Amino acid sequence: MERTSVLTNDYFSNLIKQITAQANKIISTTQNSEQETISNLKNLLISSVNEIQIPDMNKNFSKTGLFIPNRKIDEKKNNLNFKNKIGKLVILEDQIDFFVLSNLSKIFKDNLSADDLDFKTFKEALETTILQKLIELKSMINDPIIDLTNIGKNHLEKLTIDGKKSKFNENDFNEIVKLINCKKLDEFYLFYKNENFQRIHVDSFANFQNLKKLVIKCDHLNLIKSKNFSMLSNLEYLSITESKINKIEKGAFHGLIHLKWLFLSSNEITNIEAENFTGLDHLEYLILNQNKIESIENKTFAALVNLKALEMVENRINSLSENSFDGLFSLKILNLNNKSGLRIDDKAFNSLSSLEVLDLASNTIEHLDSLPNFYASETEIDEMKKKLYLQITDCESEWIYFQNMLDVSDQVRNAILTSEMSISHYENIASL
Repeated sequence: MERTSVLTNDYFSNLIKQITAQANKIISTTQNSEQETISNLKNLLISSVNEIQIPDMNKNFSKTGLFIPNRKIDEKKNNLNFKNKIGKLVILEDQIDFFVLSNLSKIFKDNLSADDLDFKTFKEALETTILQKLIELKSMINDPIIDLTNIGKNHLEKLTIDGKKSKFNENDFNEIVKLINCKKLDEFYLFYKNENFQRIHVDSFANFQNLKKLVIKCDHLNLIKSKNFSMLSNLEYLSITESKINKIEKGAFHGLIHLKWLFLSSNEITNIEAENFTGLDHLEYLILNQNKIESIENKTFAALVNLKALEMVENRINSLSENSFDGLFSLKILNLNNKSGLRIDDKAFNSLSSLEVLDLASNTIEHLDSLPNFYASETEIDEMKKKLYLQITDCESEWIYFQNMLDVSDQVRNAILTSEMSISHYENIASL
């Protein structure tokens, strides 16, 4: 079997020289009683290099190696444990790019992490980061040799990839399955700044069926396509923030039958529709803060029967219709803290039978003929409307005026928040 990489016999000869030099250095400063142990370890490592230098005809890949000499490690950058005085020999599949091997050598030699390096391609960033984590994890075992060629035994529960501005190819995600057992991966964090990554391919996460948490921050993502995450049926937490998303296609979250948390904050979303959220029967928290949403169409959230919290802070919402919140029978927290003029339909909150906290702070409320019928008695509502009217006409439109209300119930007091207060603050106001 011919080697497919740029590695030659000179590379393996250099590995042996590195091991020999490190061992001789240790022996020269070691007591005679330990020298034989060091020498035996040196011979073991050299023998392993000689073995991987010869391709195995019974396997469809060759092997290569990386020697990491024992030295003082900066634990803030990496977490390598040598367990011996010479160092570790890492055995890898020969398909690993030579630049990745150079990156790993630099990381462990100079006490760096993958985050400190600049990468030409996303594939290089991906491979370097994953291999660093695997080497650190497997270095905990009291064995001078770290064998990473058995992919099924390469387990990572959490993976963070920062591609920075490297060049992306839509097939790069397929490289992950060549390095780790993706069935064991629970959390995946992806950060990327290159403008050529504007779409998530439908098959990008096809190998991550057991993933529980996915966090994405990509500067130029723009669009969430239909069925983008349909392969992630076990996902419970999805966050796509600071990604300049301006459009969500119908059925974008199709297949996420176990999703409980959905964060879409700090994007450029202008419109949301009921079809965006179909199939999210178990969703409990929906966070849409800091977007450009101007209105909530009728029955937009009707499918979210188990939703407990809805946050739409710092949007451009100007009206709430009678059916804006239809179907949200389980909702406990509604946060619409916006700096905009807001017109509220008389029956806008009628469906919210379980609501406990309502935040309308910083809005200039243009119309409010009634309040949610679960707040208090009619007498209390009438009194609140008088107080409200005086306050909402103020340009700052803060609800601090409620500090002076003496005749509201505990339920009302705990249901209203301001941008400067929390419920605990109200509990300390003696006049209430």
